[in-house]
Amino acid sequence: MSEKGRQTLFEKYAFILSPVRDAAGQIIAANFFREGVEISTASGLSNVRQHLADQYFIMLDEEDKKRLQPRSKKRRAEAGQATIDASGVSTSEAATIFAKGAALGCLPLSLPQNPGIQFIIRNIGGFSASFPSRQTVSRRVDGLYRDAAARVATVLKSARSSPLDRPVLVALTDDLWTSLSRRGHVGVNAYIINEDFEIIELALGCRHFGYPHDAQTIAEKVGEVMSESGLTPADLASITTDNEPTAVSSSRKLAAATTGILTCACHTLNLCGEHASKARSFAEALNTIQEVSTHFHSSVKRMEALAKKQNRPDALCFIKPAPTRWNYISDVVARAIANAEPIAALKPSDLDLDKDPEIAAFLSLQERYATAIVAVKPLADFLSNVFAVSCILSAERTVTASKIFAHMDDLWEKAEKLAHSDSSTTKDFAAVFRDQLNQRFYLQATSQLLKCAEFLDPCVAKRMIPDGGSPSAAEACVALQELRDSLANEFFPVGPPQAQGDSDATDVFGEPLSAESSPQSNAEFKKQCGKYLTAVRDEPLAEDCLQWWRKHRAQFPLVAFVARSVLCAQASSAGTERLFSTGGRVVNRFRTRLTGSCAEKLILLNRALPLMGTKPPHVQEDDSGSEDEAAL
Repeated sequence: MSEKGRQTLFEKYAFILSPVRDAAGQIIAANFFREGVEISTASGLSNVRQHLADQYFIMLDEEDKKRLQPRSKKRRAEAGQATIDASGVSTSEAATIFAKGAALGCLPLSLPQNPGIQFIIRNIGGFSASFPSRQTVSRRVDGLYRDAAARVATVLKSARSSPLDRPVLVALTDDLWTSLSRRGHVGVNAYIINEDFEIIELALGCRHFGYPHDAQTIAEKVGEVMSESGLTPADLASITTDNEPTAVSSSRKLAAATTGILTCACHTLNLCGEHASKARSFAEALNTIQEVSTHFHSSVKRMEALAKKQNRPDALCFIKPAPTRWNYISDVVARAIANAEPIAALKPSDLDLDKDPEIAAFLSLQERYATAIVAVKPLADFLSNVFAVSCILSAERTVTASKIFAHMDDLWEKAEKLAHSDSSTTKDFAAVFRDQLNQRFYLQATSQLLKCAEFLDPCVAKRMIPDGGSPSAAEACVALQELRDSLANEFFPVGPPQAQGDSDATDVFGEPLSAESSPQSNAEFKKQCGKYLTAVRDEPLAEDCLQWWRKHRAQFPLVAFVARSVLCAQASSAGTERLFSTGGRVVNRFRTRLTGSCAEKLILLNRALPLMGTKPPHVQEDDSGSEDEAAL
């Protein structure tokens, strides 16, 4: 065979392309098939050349054989290559690859025993050694879990570093989840703002725990997760938890005296909407919408007739009420309004109704549906606003705690306007919504932490700085001083009296800017707060809080330190809900016998493996999907 032909075969076996498109398949393929991996090492080159020699009778030089082939079976075993086959992957390495693939793709641990997977790898990758058993993969998951937990603790410690003599504080979110196998779990996420003012989200654990599901047990399990990650209650700036009383009580048991306890703002809005939807007239309208939804969904012919009136290839389906989904009412009302005109345009003949009772029933349903739409339509914009606020407050890697009051106040004002509507349905809904918002948000003892977050968010603080000529300027200045003093007393000990300078320049509080004080002192922090607010007042309004602090962190180091500790607080526990979404894929209806501890390891590995450098190769997306797939 020619040298060119030999090189072609070498490349063919060294770089195999994988047809597998999902994340787990990509990890397995990239490791098994060595796609794009340098193979100039002795073991890799030996295996590929030997495979070519066996298959195509290409003889190697004797000198190469002596140099590349291990001298004895014992020596191969000592080198850890006893089971390396033509693909260059040992059985031990294969177990690790399958463990990572199973965790990333939420796949069964018996993945290597799947005949389809074996067929793909043997035929594409040339892997001919024995595949690892489920028990071997399970043991490898245990080892990876320990490595992942250590890696998470390392990243957490690194992200908390600061120029001062102590690390910044951490924000936690926790929530409760019952898996499909009816096992209880408590999920814990940590949020830190690093020195580059980037929000780092880390999944600390999804700890399985048994009965009783009381506040003390939950607090103990969350404490275990924190301890394993190197955290103590004194390291916590805030805990955002579920609105359920047991979850709130457990957080209070766990938190230090200075830790702020927040309930999930998105869950709060959802509960307010749910209770408001039970107002009599609004509930009757929703029941009518549900009745019409059932009427059309129960017949293919009716859906086809509706699609023709909508001028769509397939009917714009109704959304059925689902109380487990956040803000489902907004979706139900929006879809019902979109279907109003097509349903009104339908005639009994379009549905092949020829009997008088059927025609009368349909016309009656049509009339009641029109009445229901008139009742709920004035609330459509308000419900859309509630949904939009939930999306903003559950956003990842953005500052959210400083935005809660502004959005809640805006919704309160909108609900107050609706309360003066002529429609009884709108009035009743708005009244119940305001009452629930008052009970679940405004009466809760969370205002101090949220006000401090507003103070440290330059985008919000600019609106808090009083105008010297306004009647309420003195009152606003006092409020800002109280927030400043509160933060100073919490984060820095009270130092000696500051020395007065000769300059007449003053900050927004009227205090001299030239005053000298020791570094990292209470007085120095107050001084920097004045300079910070002066800079915020004099500069154009910043669009992004983190970007502003990234630019000004060197000017106000003490205030920047406190900002990192406070602004990491989360408005919602949506991050923990996303952790549970991963859990739902791990513990599915085919894996209900999965133990709680094994499920916890796989869930954490799914989130932590990217931190360990395990990322699937980039795959060019296929643009040929349907409209619905594109929307999803």
